[in-house]
Amino acid sequence: MSMVGFIYKSHKLAEVLVCYSELFEIYGDHVDYPIVSREKNMQEENKQRLKQLLEQQKQRIYNAKINDQKEYILKEIPQFHQHYQFADKEDIIKLKMFLKSLPTLTSIRLDFSQLPKQQEIKFFKDINAHFNVWICFLSGLPELFELYPYGDIQDFINDFDSWQYISPYLILVCDNFKDFIFIDDEKKMIQSQNT
Repeated sequence: MSMVGFIYKSHKLAEVLVCYSELFEIYGDHVDYPIVSREKNMQEENKQRLKQLLEQQKQRIYNAKINDQKEYILKEIPQFHQHYQFADKEDIIKLKMFLKSLPTLTSIRLDFSQLPKQQEIKFFKDINAHFNVWICFLSGLPELFELYPYGDIQDFINDFDSWQYISPYLILVCDNFKDFIFIDDEKKMIQSQNT
């Protein structure tokens, strides 16, 4: 390297050192923090944004699956809008709390030995009263468990085969959120004590 080249490089190095010393006076011993900090902030913002986008996409997919199950129900129960409605958020919370309170043997079988006195219903004609029930699905796709149709027991009885085609295991929860009728895949019906 020539002497001229050496002096030039030394001069450039001196300029760089002066810049660093000025930054040091401003930022102390954290000379590289402004640049790194900005990069870290941008990375963190990007991570948060990506996380939000993924959550939004996940919610959109979930909502689409819920809508698919609604469409499935509407297809199987053509007169749905005339006789039934879906539960709102408040009722869904109550229903989930009630269902969790029931003792179960499996996800589709109740442990009737731990429940108050109940009776078996032999035939639907034995239910001749009119009262409203929430239809709770115990089998099927997970999104189906988020839908709780509501309607008169007599309309349910008229549409029973279609409801059991949608889900062979059902619990019909009464308005008081205490009494219920359990129905299994063999059409055996157990009614709780006070229904």
